[in-house]
Amino acid sequence: AEQLLAPPFPVLLDPRKEVVSRYGLLTTEDGIEQPLASTFVIDKQGIVRLKYVAQDHGDRPPNAHLLEILALARRPAGKDETAQK
Repeated sequence: AEQLLAPPFPVLLDPRKEVVSRYGLLTTEDGIEQPLASTFVIDKQGIVRLKYVAQDHGDRPPNAHLLEILALARRPAGKDETAQK
């Protein structure tokens, strides 16, 4: 049987579109409001390590890039000059 594993980090699900609305990640197409597919990586200090807003629902950052960003997010604050807050 298939076993689902919980990731070792929090994941935000936003079925009411409250968060995507606050961040300006809603678009209207054919009169239907849809969230833009997006990926954010935020470290424990609240530093945004990745903000990726997709051009369409099939557009996602490559897994290798996500793993690299997640590794950076594990570093203590001040170790990476490329981080955004």
